[in-house]
Amino acid sequence: MLTPRVSRASLQSRKGARPASYTPAIEKRVFHGTRRACLLGNNPLKPVLCFSGDCALCIILRESLKAERAGSAPERNWLRFGAGIYTTSVSSKADDYCKNPDGSGSSLRALVVCNVVLGNSFYITQTNEKLKGPPTGYDSVFGEVGDDLNYDEQVVYRNDAILPTFLIVYQP
Repeated sequence: MLTPRVSRASLQSRKGARPASYTPAIEKRVFHGTRRACLLGNNPLKPVLCFSGDCALCIILRESLKAERAGSAPERNWLRFGAGIYTTSVSSKADDYCKNPDGSGSSLRALVVCNVVLGNSFYITQTNEKLKGPPTGYDSVFGEVGDDLNYDEQVVYRNDAILPTFLIVYQP
């Protein structure tokens, strides 16, 4: 299994403030939903990445996921837990972010399956758009089902904590 560039061992050995509730770093396989502006996946015999600036999928497959691109889609500029890389263990939640732009020429959607190292997660049940990263002593934010959330969300703020590993192309 491919793992993100930051490893569980590197997070576990990192010195610094740790909350009393510290647990060893956790690696998960999660979903990331994104828009697709090309025909990648329509013909599995010709998997060709496009170079459109509107195709977040091909950008992710060429360059990986990057926190600095968070909320860059014109229709998705609200970030529940600040600018980070959002994932979920619920595929239908990730599907909410897979709307293709008009004129893409395909009704198929794409989900990116990723390996993510969450490290010590800060658990939260309410929206906090002002977050710039996890609180001191934590490596990620874990949005739990509760006050504002119907599905879990995990957010990492380091690009090297996540690695796209699989692509699922499907008919909604």
